Parts: sequence; structure tokens; C-alpha cells
Amino acid sequence: MLVIPSKPINPTWHPFTGQTARPPTLPVAVDPSVGGRWNSMSPKPSRSSSQRDSEAMCSARLKHSSLSPFEARRMPDLIRISDSRRKSASGCSAPEEMGEADNTEKAKLRLMGKGGGCFPSKNRNTVSSSVKASAIDRNAPIQEEENTEGSAEVVQPASSTAAPIENKLKIFIVFYSMYGHVESLAKKMKEGVDSIEGAQGILYRVEETLPQEVLEKMRAPPKDPAIPLISAAELTEADGILFGFPTRYGCMAAQMKAFFDSTGQLWREQKLAGKPAGFFVSTGSQGGGQETTIWTAITQLTHHGMLFVPIGYTFGSGMFAIDEIRGGSPYGAGVYAGDGSRQASEGELALAQHQGKYMASIVKKLAHA
Repeated sequence: MLVIPSKPINPTWHPFTGQTARPPTLPVAVDPSVGGRWNSMSPKPSRSSSQRDSEAMCSARLKHSSLSPFEARRMPDLIRISDSRRKSASGCSAPEEMGEADNTEKAKLRLMGKGGGCFPSKNRNTVSSSVKASAIDRNAPIQEEENTEGSAEVVQPASSTAAPIENKLKIFIVFYSMYGHVESLAKKMKEGVDSIEGAQGILYRVEETLPQEVLEKMRAPPKDPAIPLISAAELTEADGILFGFPTRYGCMAAQMKAFFDSTGQLWREQKLAGKPAGFFVSTGSQGGGQETTIWTAITQLTHHGMLFVPIGYTFGSGMFAIDEIRGGSPYGAGVYAGDGSRQASEGELALAQHQGKYMASIVKKLAHA
């Protein structure tokens, strides 16, 4: 703290007593943090902790304000007045200082500005602590501010979102199998379909038309309960369809024909128009209809406006192998059943798997065209 001699005060007026007598020149202490001045020789009143807090709160504003000598000398009194007003608001009375606070209201407003700084405004409504506590709902959700044009960007909280579920293309493999030969090809076709990314093979069985006692006399094995029956209306959910059936005199079996006959409403509304479809078959001998059974089935697709997808010779060198008996043709995969005891060979199963893979790739291309 720097001590310097003060300038003589105007002899005609004293700011505190109003006397005209010239007071003696006394050294004055200048507080650089506050910017005010007081008489270092006069006794300083003891300050309470609240008064010191008030001075600290006001120091930042007073540091940058230009005060007259009178305002600077009155600053300690105003601090005590402000402290008295706070005590009165909290229930502590200070009658000897409240009167002085009313008399110095204009000086206080000049220093701090109305309603600002360290002093409360007269027009500010006070709310009791009990009302504040009841008005606050701690469990209320936080309202997000609307981001308007020209305002600061509202940062949205990061949320963890689950990865979207991929909608795979559905390839229905619809078949009828009495002794299991066509079913063995159908299961291999599903493996081929599932090997294509974004495609899913679904096995369905058409309804049996023969009674159970007839099937027992024909020594037909029981059906796999894991493979569900399909109705004609469900065909509309497929992106592509592979139909499999055994031959009956160069045509499809009666069970599959009965299923196609039940699609009359779909034909009327052309619900299957544009859907790609293919065939695979089973015959008892080499001249039993590996090709003609599929030829005669194409008429079903034609009336529905469906797209027939043959495998052609996309199987490569396997289509030309003659070292073993093998079913299948460019129209679709096939198996030789003989008298019913022969099961599908590795070559026949490989061709069926290839047809499923090829069919899924064609459906995928059409879906992304």
C-alpha cells in the first residue's frame, strides 16, 4: 500500500460535517485494488466477515469505474449499508443502519446502477425458499432448446443406436417329395441360396393329397415335421421361387398340380407376375422325363407372368460328365430314383446346390437393378 500526501480540501465545505473550517492535511492511504481513498490517521471501524465479502464482491466493478472523491470516501459506508439490507432480508435487524441506507439510495444507484452489481433491485420479486423448493421438480425431464436460425448450434446427446437389421431376399424352395429324393435336392439348394450374401432360402412343403393308409401301403416314409406347409397366398412374400416335384408320365405330380390349381386368385390379380422361378425334378429312369417334366411345368409360370430361370450350362464341366449316371439338365437339377432305393449322388447334389446359388444371384441382380 502506497502512502502519499493528500491535496488540501476546499475550505468552504466539508462533505461530512458541513463545516467551513479547514481541516489539517493528513496522509491518505490509497487502495489500488478498490480505487477509493480514506484517512489513514482516523480510526478504521472493525469489519465483519460479511463486510469483507461485500468489499470483495464490489472490488471488480469499482476497479473499472471512475469515482469522485466523495463517492470513494463513502464506499465503506455503502458496504455496511448493503450488509445491513441483506441481514434484514434474512431476518436479522439493523435499525440504526437501515435509515442511513434509505438516505443514501441515490448514491448507491449512481455507483452500481439500478438492479445490478452487488445491490438488489427494488423491483425484483423475492421468492421464499419454500416456494422455490416446491416449484422445482427434480425428476422432470430436461427440455431441449429448439435450434433456431442464427442461434448457437444445439449439441444433441450422443445416443447408441443398434445396427439396422438387414432385410434378406427370400428364396422360397417349394416342393413335394414322396420318398425323399426331391427333398434331398431341396435341402442342398437351400445351402446354395444361403451362400449368397443378402439371400435366404426357406423350405416349404405342399400339402399331401393321398390318405395316410395309401401312403403306408406305398411304403412312403413320414414327412419331416420341421418343414412347414405353404399356402398359395404366401407365395407373394417370396422374391424368387424354386419348385421341385417328381414326375408322373412326363408331368408334375398331382400334389404339386393341385397346389398350382389353388393359385387362381393370385392369377386373377397377377400377384406373381415378374417373380423369377425355376424347377428341379426326380424321375425313375433316364428316359422318364428329366427335361419334359420341366417343359410341361413352364405353362404354369407363363400364365402367372413369372420369369423362368434355367441354369443353362453355368455348372461348367459338371454338365458334360458322362462317367456316371447323373440327373439334371440345362432346365434344372434332377435326380434318378430308380425303384426308390437309389439316393442322390454327389454330382446330383452338387448341381442342386449350384442351382440354389445361381438362382439367388439372379434374384439379387433383379432386386438391385
